[in-house]
Amino acid sequence: MENLQPSSRPLSLRVRLPYSSEDEFVLKYGRNVGKGGVFVATSTPKAEGTALAFEFVLADGAPLFRGQGVVIRTLLETDGSRAGMTVQFQRLDQAGKALVERVLNSRQGGATPSPLPVMPSAPLLEITEPYISIAGFTPDPLLSKASGVEGGEPVLGVELSSRAARVAVVLEDVATPVPREIGGARFDFPSALFLKEGRPTLAEPSSHSEEELLEGLVALLGRRSHDSGVAGLTQHGPARVEYGPEGALELQWGGRRWTPTELVAVVLRSLREAAQMHVKGPVSRVVFTVPTSFQDAQRRALAEAATQAGLLIAGFIPCSVAAALAYAHAESLARKRLLVLHLDGATLDSSILEVTGKEVSSLWSAGQVAAPAEARGSNLGRGQAERLQAALAQVAVAMADPSLTSSALDGVLLTGDFVASATMKQQVAEKLGVPLWPVEDAASLPSRGAALDGRDRLSTERARLPPPRASLLGTAVELVVTPGGAHRLLAPDARLPAEYSVSIPCQKDAALELAFFQGCSGAWAFLGLVRWSAQRDGELKIRAEASADGLLQFFGTLPDALERPLPLLASELPSSMPAGTQPPAPPQSPSGFMRGLRKFFGRS
Repeated sequence: MENLQPSSRPLSLRVRLPYSSEDEFVLKYGRNVGKGGVFVATSTPKAEGTALAFEFVLADGAPLFRGQGVVIRTLLETDGSRAGMTVQFQRLDQAGKALVERVLNSRQGGATPSPLPVMPSAPLLEITEPYISIAGFTPDPLLSKASGVEGGEPVLGVELSSRAARVAVVLEDVATPVPREIGGARFDFPSALFLKEGRPTLAEPSSHSEEELLEGLVALLGRRSHDSGVAGLTQHGPARVEYGPEGALELQWGGRRWTPTELVAVVLRSLREAAQMHVKGPVSRVVFTVPTSFQDAQRRALAEAATQAGLLIAGFIPCSVAAALAYAHAESLARKRLLVLHLDGATLDSSILEVTGKEVSSLWSAGQVAAPAEARGSNLGRGQAERLQAALAQVAVAMADPSLTSSALDGVLLTGDFVASATMKQQVAEKLGVPLWPVEDAASLPSRGAALDGRDRLSTERARLPPPRASLLGTAVELVVTPGGAHRLLAPDARLPAEYSVSIPCQKDAALELAFFQGCSGAWAFLGLVRWSAQRDGELKIRAEASADGLLQFFGTLPDALERPLPLLASELPSSMPAGTQPPAPPQSPSGFMRGLRKFFGRS
């Protein structure tokens, strides 16, 4: 047997399987997978002790799973009859964990599987080493902290809207939108899907009828049956709306149930493939732009979609902050104060930001979310125009705040799907009287800003510095105690990361229901509840944490007890709701807030 020496550094490998689907892999190669590792059949095994960062892909290149591990046994017989290596898992992504669990479950009733696979005869697998060579650099997509900086792979900046998807990368310090095709001139990808031979496929809206297209998927992420704008929704385009565990929204389409997360992952895979062709190398990390109003469950659902698409989350950034960052990076402005309005079919964000050089600081932000049915609209229709009017009214109120009027606005940036709308430009000019700043390729500003943010995040992470910029939470987090009352845990203008604690009197053996909500007056999303009782009189301390990316965690401390995380139950509705919350209205019915704004603007 050949004398193999271990590599001195982690080695990146892509293993191409001769199978077209996960089902075929489980059936034909599953016996080579154990709870603690996998046998890789190859004529060129690595030395025992070699650290690996690996990705298994199907025959068509679609990612199956990836992780990190170390070679613990090799086999290389001189006659070539059996060859390969056993790789012990050290880390697996979610897809890998689920796949191993599926393989083990498929063996139930048979012999008890060993923690590590044996060395069986198996078809030789195609192994690419490294993933792709870029100017002599061997990237490590799971361990690299230099992604997007010199010597590393770029980070994707991705914006998903109801009408389109956009992706950008930073190359040679320039944020560049990724074209659909190499050398192409179109930079917006479809975010609508249609069924092709039973499989969701990206679709050009102009090439299919409205009855065929599934649009507005981002508006469905992380939504539950009791969320505002969702109650009463029974149909979304060609799909029937149903509800799964804990009221999670699902879509019955083409004879099977889909989660919005699964369908958004289809879009993200296409973006990743296009980006890899554009940079001629691997991309594995992403920063998403998100609306200000995107709540915790929606962010987590988007992160899961990224995982399913083979991407690691580097962070989230508000659409308006990303747009301002891209503009500042290109223009190198002196200290300026600007308003960013970002409007697509599903959301409208409005933010006041201060830009100095290439740095951006959030001063104020607000957001609105359309009902999922309305988010499918592809024109600046009545619903979008109403939200624009509402946003301008909010901006006018914000500008009356003494803390924001120490200097006037210097300009306005318009971004989003409707950036070129004459209606949008006219309303902004009439209501605010602030000049609109001309921008080349304004539609791609948020994705370009997200790519810059990703580059900056990983640079500071490598140097062990704090995150490069702070955003505002944008939505309130409220706790409703039954019996008791409501407590504000986090305010919309909380600068991330943030935390806040409240103390609640409690009596021995008295049951308390703690229900957590996120949103704003009249439009709260229920996050979940927990029921507790104390063993003695005293105070119950509740602490809320919001990360730099707006992800929430809750902790509780009973009298004379240690603090512990709170596992929230979302399958049951709470006994009490935040003050002023109205029963959810059907999507086509305007809320009282919108009716008031119509009256404010002189409309019936």
